[in-house]
Amino acid sequence: MDINCDLGEGERLEKTRRLLRCVTSANIACGGHAGSERSMRSCLRLCAEFKVNAGAHPGFPDRRHFGRSEMPISPSRLELLLGHQTGALIRLAAEEKIPIAHVKLHGALYHVVERDPRLSKVYARFVRENFSQMRIIGLPNGSVICSAHGLGIDVWGEIFSDREYGPEGDLVPRSRPGAVIQDLALIRKRMETFLLTGRLPLSNGRTRKIAARTICVHADSPGSPRIARMLARLCVSAGRSGRT
Repeated sequence: MDINCDLGEGERLEKTRRLLRCVTSANIACGGHAGSERSMRSCLRLCAEFKVNAGAHPGFPDRRHFGRSEMPISPSRLELLLGHQTGALIRLAAEEKIPIAHVKLHGALYHVVERDPRLSKVYARFVRENFSQMRIIGLPNGSVICSAHGLGIDVWGEIFSDREYGPEGDLVPRSRPGAVIQDLALIRKRMETFLLTGRLPLSNGRTRKIAARTICVHADSPGSPRIARMLARLCVSAGRSGRT
């Protein structure tokens, strides 16, 4: 089981280091919702130091709302965004001689593309044609992963350790109370259930079978280093650690 974390989003360097000691994949902000050439290069070097998979994390170019507010986007604009942001990280990674393992969309862009099959197909096709060595991380059984599967792209479904899921297995919107879980004991209980049974607890008290290969920790969530450390220990206990 992989543990992924969104990084290079303005967090302090010491926090980045603490997270990278526990996770196995890092989604590096590429200058859209957050990030700069300096932060990208720093995260790449730290990924190499801690032997963590480095990945691209493109998002809407909206720093005021941290890329979490929806914006209209056409297929052609999506291609430009992906090319500009992911290409920037790949260029720096080539200079540092560090491979880029995956791409994962950020925030509102993640959900906008998931909801529009046309955008999902454009996204998957763009990755195959331009970044064929990279896998895609997305919602299990979502339209992005389905489109990527159809093109032969390696895909990893993910769940979010610190987010509540509704009765249908979908994420509860951040605008609703309780959407972001801050209780470490509750996060531990939910993730332990998933790691041992493959079933994810839902807001209605039931569970749902989820085919996920990676668990996300948001760096900007309260106590994220503690969450990452707890997840790493749970994965070891469950015999599903991604660390070698």
